[in-house]
Amino acid sequence: MINQISKVFFIFFASIICLTSCSSDDDNKKNNDNNSSSNTIVELPENDLGTYKGVLFSDTINNGDAIVTLSKSGDKSYTADFNDDIASIADVQFIAAPDSVPNNIFSTTVDALNNRGIAFTLIDDNEGNRSLTITQEIGNNTITFTGRLQ
Repeated sequence: MINQISKVFFIFFASIICLTSCSSDDDNKKNNDNNSSSNTIVELPENDLGTYKGVLFSDTINNGDAIVTLSKSGDKSYTADFNDDIASIADVQFIAAPDSVPNNIFSTTVDALNNRGIAFTLIDDNEGNRSLTITQEIGNNTITFTGRLQ
């Protein structure tokens, strides 16, 4: 049951990101505009970095309360450190959402060499409410974290 929910979350966020990137590619071809900001890697505001407290869902790890710390690790790259026995996710780069999706910053990282897919969604509503969702597939296991900035 939880595995199915995790897969639904992953498919949902991957679909949003795919549809967003596909539509922006089409717009670039139609408008012949190579200066589009639709796939621009962005620097996160300092107030989006920090500790996110939330819930972790997985088939192989104890589900429940979890903490993820999102920190800067390089030029426009970030690391997500989990408090559980889950390996850190490094070199995450966030892509600015299109203007039609206000207050969101998306990221997708695919690591085919290690057979894992990762989707990040960071939502900043400009009222101090920030949430982070991370879905990671490793082999046949899906791990999903969702939490709010503390």
